[in-house]
This record gives sequence, C-alpha cells and structure tokens, in this order.
Amino acid sequence: MADHAFIRYERIVLDTHNRFHSLVQRGDAKPWLLWHALLPMILPISALLIPRRGSCWLIRPIIFAITLSISVETIQYRRGLLGANGYLVGLVAVWWLIWSSTLLFFNNIERDFRRIERMRSAGNKGATSQQDGHANCREYPRSAKPNNTDKLVWQPYPESFSHRLGWTLALVLNMRGPDFSFRISSLDPLPPQLIPGHTHATKKHSCPRAKARLRAAFVRLLVAYLAIDVLKLILIWDPYFFGTLSAPAPSPFDRLSTFPGLVRFYRSLASGLGVYFALQFVTAANPVFFLGLSLTFPNASRALTATPLDAPWLYADQFGPITAVLDKGLAGAWGTWWHQLFRFGFVSAAKWVLSFMPTAISSHRSTRRAITVFVAFGLSGLMHGMGSYTQLGDTRPVSGPFLFFILQALGIFIQEICCRVVVHQLKALGHSPPRWLRRTGNAAFVLGWLLLTGSGIADDFAKGGLWLTEPLPISPVRGLMGRGWLCWRTPWLEYYDDGTYWGSGVRII
Repeated sequence: MADHAFIRYERIVLDTHNRFHSLVQRGDAKPWLLWHALLPMILPISALLIPRRGSCWLIRPIIFAITLSISVETIQYRRGLLGANGYLVGLVAVWWLIWSSTLLFFNNIERDFRRIERMRSAGNKGATSQQDGHANCREYPRSAKPNNTDKLVWQPYPESFSHRLGWTLALVLNMRGPDFSFRISSLDPLPPQLIPGHTHATKKHSCPRAKARLRAAFVRLLVAYLAIDVLKLILIWDPYFFGTLSAPAPSPFDRLSTFPGLVRFYRSLASGLGVYFALQFVTAANPVFFLGLSLTFPNASRALTATPLDAPWLYADQFGPITAVLDKGLAGAWGTWWHQLFRFGFVSAAKWVLSFMPTAISSHRSTRRAITVFVAFGLSGLMHGMGSYTQLGDTRPVSGPFLFFILQALGIFIQEICCRVVVHQLKALGHSPPRWLRRTGNAAFVLGWLLLTGSGIADDFAKGGLWLTEPLPISPVRGLMGRGWLCWRTPWLEYYDDGTYWGSGVRII
C-alpha cells in the first residue's frame, strides 16, 4: 500500500513536470524568469529613492505603470513549478502591485513615515540630525542596551542618498513595519524611552530577551519542519490532495466515511494545517536568520545597517494568541490570530477607497469598518485567486479562493449580528452570558463557518497542485521509511534563452 502511494505520487509529479515543459515548448506558456520576480520589487525601490519634489512626482506613476505591465504579462503568460506549482507567480505579482501602490500613492512616506535607527554616539547626533532630521532621540536603559553608546531615534526620509537607500530597502521589505512608524498594532510594544506615554503598556507586555526570542523561533521552526514532513506523508497517502476530488479516503481515514462530513473535515483540516505550518516555517526563519546573525556577529550587523537588528521587539510572532478566536470570534481569527503580513497594505487601500467617498459615508464608523473589511478580504481574495489562476491545474480562481475570502468578510458581520441579537435577548431575560458561553459560541461559529466555506479553497488547492511542492530539502519521515532522505532532486534555476532580449535570463523552474 505504501509503495503504491509513493509510486502514484512520483508519477503525478513527473507528469506535471512533463506537461509544464510541453506547454513551454509549444508556446502555450512562457517560463517565469528571475527578473520577472525581482523587477517588480526593484522598480518601486528605485522610485522611492527619488524625492517627490517638483516635476519628479511624475517618476513614480511612470515606474508604477512599468511595474503594472510586467505583472500583468507575468500573470497572463508566465508559469513555473516552483512555489506550489505556480501559485506564487500570481500571488506575488498581485501583492507587489498592492504594496507598491501603498508606498507610492496611498501614503506620503516623506511626510509621514519614520524609521527607528541606532545612533552610535552623541557626537554623531548633531550632524546627522541636522542633515537627516532625527526626532524623539531617547536612550535605552543601560541594562537593555547591547552597547552603552547606542541611542535609538526616529529617522524620517533621509536627505543623503546612501542613507536613503538603506531606509528605503527596509521600508519595502518590512511589510508589518516593526521598525517604522506605521507598524501594525499586533506587534510588540516599543521601549518606553522611545514612545512617551506608553510606559504602563510596555511594562505590562514586556518583550522577551533576544536569546529567548531566538530560541522560541528556532523551536517553532523545528516543530513546523517536522509537522510539514508528517503532513506531506498524509497528503501523499490520499489521492484527493493531487486533484482526484472524488477519491475515497485511504486507510485509516476510510473509517470516517460512515459519518457524513467527517472525510471533508479531515481533508479541510489537513489543508489548513499544511498552510499554517508552511507559514510558520517561513516566518520563523526570519528571526532565526537575522536575529541569530546579529547576535553572532554584532559588529557586522551594526556596520551593515542602522536598524537595531539585535533588538527582540523587531521579531514579534507572526501569529497572535489563539484566545483571540475565543474572545472575538471570526474577526479575532483573521484580525489577530492569523498572520498580519498584508494588513497595512490592505488597510491603506481601504483608506484610499474611502477618500473618494462622500464625507457622510466615509465618516460613519460602521460604514468605514464594513468597507475596510470587504476591501481587505477582496484584495486577499484577488491575490489568492491570481495564485490559483497561474497554477497548472484545472482551478477555479473565482469560486474557490476569491469566494472563500469574501465569505470571511460576510461571516464576520453575520456573527456580530447574531451575537448582538442573542446577547440582547439574554439581557432582556435578566441574564448576562458568562465568559465560557461566549467563548464556546465563538469557537463553534468559527469552526463551523470555516468548514462551510473552506471546501471550495481546499478543493482548489488540490486541483491546482499546491501539494505537489516539496517544501523541505530532507525528509526524516520518508528517510526512516526507506523512501530516500533527499527531497530536492532537481535544480530550481537554469539559464533560458528564447532568442529575444526580454525572453532570456535565469529561469525559475
């Protein structure tokens, strides 16, 4: 049985590779080149390096138009196997358009954004402040500082080009903004010496020390690695996850078929856990790499950047507390517990949309929130829908990912209305719902709503070949089973030349 499952899986992977190469050879698809992935990120950086003064304001719309054209061409024609059978091709292209719009148009970075930087000495402070406009310069307490001569300052958009380059790179690559003034609210609080009036909150939610945070991130990375390895084996066992949606559940999950809906529950749960641990693995690698290197090579990290890379508050967990689901229901699940990587971009887009609406509408709190929620989930649905579109499988981008995310916005308001009605009725009867009842109701609604709406996106993942990806280089589980330890057996990159300038370069396979 095990041999049959692995043989079937390896045949599907081989068939997918052959189909992809056949599409490229026939001209039905074009390969995804490395510059197609990097240029939409490099172009906005180059635009942000040029201050928006005088006629220079035209540069940003022109560069954005070039970025847009590259992204549209990528989504329409470019395909690859790396990144979940092409899922990242569309998702990344749309996200960089959203993020570029956020930084180029939706916000005024020169006027409103500040970056937290380390200033080495009081002697440098005066010169730097005069040139670059430092503000709110406050020292760390000596016990918290890795170097007693360090100070942290709020650095606005710098005047000097070399300083502006590092500032802009950090801005583009820090989507949650942990070291910027636009940082999202779910991050760790900043030191009280930097933010006046937040001393009490900072003491209440103290940040772990750097080494403790590094150990926690390493544990998350290891747990996610092992969980992905076990889940991958479960997925290989079940042909459903490779596009055969009508396939019966394999043993021992076939016993669930006697109870309606349990097979669907197990497959949806496995799909959700696969996404969750994949994100945990990727996001935990950030503090392991950057915090680990900055602690190991402190002098090199200080010479490389003004950002205090050894500060633990830069590396807050990507996922919030699970209690947010119990206390706030579906809104807490998506707004607090789930990762908030795209939050600032989505909220900025919503504010931009609201700016075009009449004041009577945009100033109404409930209306503003409703528009913000639907814009955020609509953009998330667009991103994931385009990821589905650029996969090689027979996907349904609209009825799968896009509908799933729109339904999450609808579910938030349905739950809030239901809770309001129930609480009102209980209070009318002289009862106030206890905390355990509210939490039980929230958990039940979230679980039920995700099961009700999640089958479409889970089926789309399976049909698109999302689970054909080999995310790990080495598989301890398969190695112990005698199926081989090494998972990455083919190169990721190769040089490709179609005879044209624009169609040649390093190809992402």
